[in-house]
Amino acid sequence: GSLEYLIVVLSEQAFDNTDFAFDTVWQENMSDKRLKYSFEKLVKDIEKDKNYDDIQEVLGKMMNTTKDLIWVKDCKGAHKIFNEPFLEALPRASDGHKKTREECTDRGHLFLWELSKEDYSEGEYICMESEVDVINANKTLTFDETLLVGEGDLRNLFTMKSPLHDKKGNIIGTVGVAKDVTQELRYKDLLERQANVDHLTELYNRRYMYQYIETLKDNPFVVIYMDIDNFKYVNDEYGHGKGDDVLILTADTIKASFSDCVVCRIGGDEFIAIASNMNDELRKSIDGFPRKMKKIYNKDPYLQQLG
Repeated sequence: GSLEYLIVVLSEQAFDNTDFAFDTVWQENMSDKRLKYSFEKLVKDIEKDKNYDDIQEVLGKMMNTTKDLIWVKDCKGAHKIFNEPFLEALPRASDGHKKTREECTDRGHLFLWELSKEDYSEGEYICMESEVDVINANKTLTFDETLLVGEGDLRNLFTMKSPLHDKKGNIIGTVGVAKDVTQELRYKDLLERQANVDHLTELYNRRYMYQYIETLKDNPFVVIYMDIDNFKYVNDEYGHGKGDDVLILTADTIKASFSDCVVCRIGGDEFIAIASNMNDELRKSIDGFPRKMKKIYNKDPYLQQLG
């Protein structure tokens, strides 16, 4: 087995001359009281070391079992401790190699995430600002943060950060736990888009129109209704594929003509544009739109019956 604790017993002269490079040094001929004290202290030290090792093992397992990013920084922003998911999330170094734990320990945010000072100066990309907020507040704070990684890759993090104290209560750093919610937000945006946007024309749909009007109910607003004359003729004569082309063409023209409005397809060949107020520019757009649309239809011999 391995030797974990070495106790050296020395004479008084040898004791005075040793540099104490051993775990524990006892003097010869100690009194019973001194021997009892030394032995009890040794037992306590062994228990403390064992407890420390056990705690280290538990904390290490806890930190690396989760997929969340966990790190500890000192008050200067140097990373002292971090888990495997944190290390795996880091971008590769500029020469292409994967950074090691040894390379990253005691290094700052810019080195770890492959950012230049210019990158950081152009935006709020998690550096020491939120840590300073935590230190000043002296309590746990939560943040929705955007992290710039390497060559322009943005990640969304939900982060909790807490101050760390020494035995005297002085703040010596911060601990952070971050959940990467980038993919969840992308799914959420996609679902919201699918729920609120017409898939053919990419205009807002009827559902979104009602939601938007609800936000305007206490204020005056303008509703511009438009439909396509003889649209059924195109569907019947040339098929629904040609009809879809007409709807897309019309939607694009409406969107360009009423760029300051919220434009919706509310069903079939019916469209609505919603403006916060009527002004001369909008009035001109309304008055000129039928002629503009007719001119576009007339360019296609199959669409000249439309209006």
